[in-house]
Amino acid sequence: MNEQVLIANWSEQKLSHNYFRLIAEVTVEHEFVRQRGHPSSYAFVSFSAVPADALALQFSVAWPVEFDSEYCLRIQHTIGEAVVDSLVSAGGTRPYRGCSLTLCAFGWDSVGGSEVAVHRATEKAMESLRQRGQWSIVNGRYRSYV
Repeated sequence: MNEQVLIANWSEQKLSHNYFRLIAEVTVEHEFVRQRGHPSSYAFVSFSAVPADALALQFSVAWPVEFDSEYCLRIQHTIGEAVVDSLVSAGGTRPYRGCSLTLCAFGWDSVGGSEVAVHRATEKAMESLRQRGQWSIVNGRYRSYV
């Protein structure tokens, strides 16, 4: 199996199998702070999470004025990657994917902000969601092979 087949198989398994579903709304946030003035030193994220049948991500923030449309998209993709890394991979055979997330606050430092800092802040917020959120297991879902 090559890389594409391995990733496609992983994705199919994660999306078709048993999973954790959020059962109560929760807000989580994280402020990533490293040495001030250092590259990749600051980001703040806050998410509202509500129960859903499938993982979703929306953005309800005003992006910093220095972001052009391409950089906004890069930051949105960075946040999305961190969400998937933290929720879909973290549950072992049962991903945490039964929730809809809305980014409701975003903090950035024009000197120390970076995609790396945003990814780290998002990962920590999602870790908090896994730990603080109330989850139920959706069983009885199995992958079918055709």
